[in-house]
Amino acid sequence: MKNLSRSDSRRAVSASSVFVAAVALSAAAPAVADIGVTTSVTREATAAGLTGNYWDGDVSFGSGGTLLSATRPNGATNWPQQYGSWQVSTPQGPPLTGAQIDSWMDSNSRGTFSCTWSTSGGTYPGTYQTSGDFAPYYVAPTARTYLQLTQSSIAQFNDIIANGLTGTFTFNTTQNISQAGFVGANLRILGGPSLVRSDDMSSGNTLTVTIESALSTYSSLLLFGGTSQASFQASTNYPFPETARYNSISNTLYQAAPVPAPGALALLGLAGLSGGRRRRG
Repeated sequence: MKNLSRSDSRRAVSASSVFVAAVALSAAAPAVADIGVTTSVTREATAAGLTGNYWDGDVSFGSGGTLLSATRPNGATNWPQQYGSWQVSTPQGPPLTGAQIDSWMDSNSRGTFSCTWSTSGGTYPGTYQTSGDFAPYYVAPTARTYLQLTQSSIAQFNDIIANGLTGTFTFNTTQNISQAGFVGANLRILGGPSLVRSDDMSSGNTLTVTIESALSTYSSLLLFGGTSQASFQASTNYPFPETARYNSISNTLYQAAPVPAPGALALLGLAGLSGGRRRRG
């Protein structure tokens, strides 16, 4: 297993924004002050199953109005990434343990989010406040369901990377997407000039990708789905009722098995020959 940097993992997760947006907007179109929270967690897996390594935790907040400020359950108001929705992420560094990611996510996303927003058009231009308690919909990272690939799909992924294969490939998960509680899932492979991505699936256990050019041997496969999608009425001083929406994204990250360097292969060959000589002697 190669070491995957936090930045590499985050690149793959950030590329999921199109699907996350699709999940978030699949409910009714947002009103002016609707607010939405999306939590995302990336957990590492190998052919042996899920590991205790968590590479990323992200909390995103958005509002239908012009967002002026937003406060997380722990009282923090800093949002280092502000594009589309506002986002805060776990620090860069080694993977987190289950206890560490649970603690961080609990602090940053379990409870009430509040925001100040403004609108300059419509019937009621001005500045308003909206809040919602998302605690009833929160699921700790270690308690989430994570889709896993079948052994044959893992072997296929390793073969694709090791031999630079191209074409259309079908991958299978060990769980049925909808029965596992996901409203949608897709599969992505990072490692080429562009991200390879499957279509979004809401049921079954089959995802298909087309690879047009050989992928780098430093590649990872990211499989993810929305574990929940809930909505409830938010508290606001805006004249009309507003909605709070919650989306939870669980990512499973596989890395390609390392390919031995040519020199290492030669040494392996020599070792085999010497072993054979000993057996014949």
